[in-house]
Amino acid sequence: MNFISIFKINIDQINLTDIKDLINQSVRESSLIEYKEADFILPSRGDLQNQFWKLIKIICGFANNMGGLLILGLKEDLNSCAESITRLSQAKSDLINKLRGLTVSHTIPIISLQINDIDTNPNNLDEYILVLKILEAPEPVMYINSSDSDSNKYFFRYNEDTIPADHATVRLLFSKKGIEDKLNRYIEMRGYGLKLGAEENVVCWISIPYQFPLETFTEINEVVISTLRRLYPRISVEDRFHGIFENGRYTHNGILFLFQNRSLYNGFFEVNKNGYIEFKTFIEIENGFLNENYIIKDFDKFLEYLYNFYSSYDYFGDIKIILGLNKSDTQLKLGIKDITGQYLHDNPNNFSLENVIFIKRDFSIKDLDSETKRLKIFKDFKKSLHACFGLS
Repeated sequence: MNFISIFKINIDQINLTDIKDLINQSVRESSLIEYKEADFILPSRGDLQNQFWKLIKIICGFANNMGGLLILGLKEDLNSCAESITRLSQAKSDLINKLRGLTVSHTIPIISLQINDIDTNPNNLDEYILVLKILEAPEPVMYINSSDSDSNKYFFRYNEDTIPADHATVRLLFSKKGIEDKLNRYIEMRGYGLKLGAEENVVCWISIPYQFPLETFTEINEVVISTLRRLYPRISVEDRFHGIFENGRYTHNGILFLFQNRSLYNGFFEVNKNGYIEFKTFIEIENGFLNENYIIKDFDKFLEYLYNFYSSYDYFGDIKIILGLNKSDTQLKLGIKDITGQYLHDNPNNFSLENVIFIKRDFSIKDLDSETKRLKIFKDFKKSLHACFGLS
């Protein structure tokens, strides 16, 4: 079971096998999951109270984003990946009651917190770990603690970190309650003739101005997904976009829409039933199959957009590109890592791994300090993609 599956099931169904899967798959901490080894809240620590306050801030961070899992008794490695189980030493009921009590007394409004204790040794029920599931809060949650300088702050998750929100983010947190009305107004304002039919549809990515200003992937909340489902209630299970509306919570500061025309600049994120995410885009080819002039005509513009899109966000890590050839068109499939750090394209059941190009990116374009360096990286990137088409 991958992390996406663990996150979706009822917390009472999470068991020791699921925890071991996190370790075996080297699942990395993210905006949706955090690990703390047993020593983090070791009773003999002199700073134990501060450690518990840190846990409450993490809980607040999850509540102010999309919710998440906090696992106590799971050690992480140097890359923030799940490494090993470290059993908790406190009395089970005492620790659970303390966590619930601190959450109630140090958050406004109160957070919806679910806790599952998992025994790690069938011969000793005193050896266990805790899984805390934090649900997304309907309104912003403030951390309050008169003994802590971080009191009266709003925390949120930034990748694997929990950080206090700046003023702009706080304002956006408070705007979440009106997100549904804003979405409907935005759709109406843009005047897109969205239509579902027998035609080949492609999803178009549209920027939404009120989304969190994070330089990372953020998850659209449940209200947005519910709105999309209501707008398009008749998508069949066989439709390739069905997964987006069933599982779609993933986009970059934007939202997924169906668009009638199939063109170079249209692409879509497809969330598959197994929880993996894939970004696809299509390049339509005329009768001259793989005609160089036709491809290059608009391909450079597309590459520039694509490169800036992908290279600006460290969440993606490396990019894997797969070229699928057909008699009538060329399909460029761009794979990204899912939250477990695995590529969708590693699954041989999805499509052939023939014609694979692997582009490794060790740094982000936003970290380059000169336009010359940016241009060189872009040219190298473009050259690699051109090679995918057998072009010079």
